Amino acid sequence: MKEKKLPHEFWGEAVNTVAYILNRCPTKKLKTQVPEEVWPGRKPSVNHLSVFSSIWYKHIADTRRKNLEDKCEVMILVGYHNTEAYRLLDPQSMKITISRDVKVMEDENWDWNLGKCSAFKKQVKIEESKKLKSLLSLKQ
Repeated sequence: MKEKKLPHEFWGEAVNTVAYILNRCPTKKLKTQVPEEVWPGRKPSVNHLSVFSSIWYKHIADTRRKNLEDKCEVMILVGYHNTEAYRLLDPQSMKITISRDVKVMEDENWDWNLGKCSAFKKQVKIEESKKLKSLLSLKQ
């Protein structure tokens, strides 16, 4: 949440997402199955999982828009729905919608100050890169 600069109001969504993902991960107690497989009796899919709070573009159906209007709207992933759909936050209206017709852009970030999308770049500290270089030179 800090890396993507998501407001603190969405901690509840983050916790629900963690629970959703953990129910699809192996545990020590269940050696060959995952909790989601044991409870409903079917193996869950994990193909739809993506980076929390990443930028998504939700498709707007032809019936819900006019000719020259946008075909998609910018959303932020805040969780998953049980039907393998996504819980998406509209950063303009701050409302959550559920949709399957989406396209992900994990390298983009929502700038809350400007109110628009921006390219997401990880900040690497010079000191850390120097330490890494020194460690690599010691191994050689």
